[in-house]
Amino acid sequence: MDSSKILGFLGFALIMGPFSFGMATTLAPAAKPEPVVVAAPMPSMRPEPIYVPYVMPLTVTLPKFNRSVSVKISFMMDSGSPAIDELQAQMDAFDGRVDAVLTGAINEAEDAVNDIDRLRSAIPQLIRHAINVQLGTEEEPQPVREVLLTSYAHQ
Repeated sequence: MDSSKILGFLGFALIMGPFSFGMATTLAPAAKPEPVVVAAPMPSMRPEPIYVPYVMPLTVTLPKFNRSVSVKISFMMDSGSPAIDELQAQMDAFDGRVDAVLTGAINEAEDAVNDIDRLRSAIPQLIRHAINVQLGTEEEPQPVREVLLTSYAHQ
């Protein structure tokens, strides 16, 4: 065998060897990967929220700040809660029970803060607590999840 044939064969083998190996691994049936099982997220056990608006604006005089504050609020509660009907009945009766609780909570917020600008963040928390004390039962101690201020002004 002469050297040109040997070099030609080696050149052919150096080029075709890796090419053949690459084609064989690409075209060969690959082992199928194990399917990834993703657990579906657990549905929330908490019912959808419902918003119960307090339709009348509530205006309370703040002697500490020599001003008055006017708010409109909405109560976020779990849908299907029996406390919704109780709250709605109290508001529809216009007997002053809800007004007294809300006014008392705003007066507590006035006492809790030293600055009129901080009053806005204190009011929802204290109203929520006061309404939950009034409406809460042993089965549902905190029927109001959140109190939303839909309107707020102090003058």
